[in-house]
Amino acid sequence: MMTKRRARREFDTSFKLEVVRMVKDQGLPVSDVCGSMDLGETVVRRWVKQFETELNGQPSIGTPLTVEQQRIRQLETENRQLRMDNDILKKASVSSTDHRNTFSKSNLASYIQAFFLVSY
Repeated sequence: MMTKRRARREFDTSFKLEVVRMVKDQGLPVSDVCGSMDLGETVVRRWVKQFETELNGQPSIGTPLTVEQQRIRQLETENRQLRMDNDILKKASVSSTDHRNTFSKSNLASYIQAFFLVSY
């Protein structure tokens, strides 16, 4: 007998958090929550595990459920971008020093004189 395969559904973070709270805060069994919400037990157990992991301050796989983990993920992304920008600036700075203006002793005095309008 063939079972019909359900189309893959996507759920937003607030929905996942609501389901997790039904299990954690209200103490409802996972099977009851799954039956009433038309969800598979595997996915709900994964969401509960992810939530517990995030509460312990550890990063989890997938989209973060808690506000704290969402903020941490955002800051990590910003930090990664800033590090890459900084590396690019460092490389540009190093390559630009290779082409800096250099002065010999003979033309240094005339440069200072012209720049500062000082007579010697």
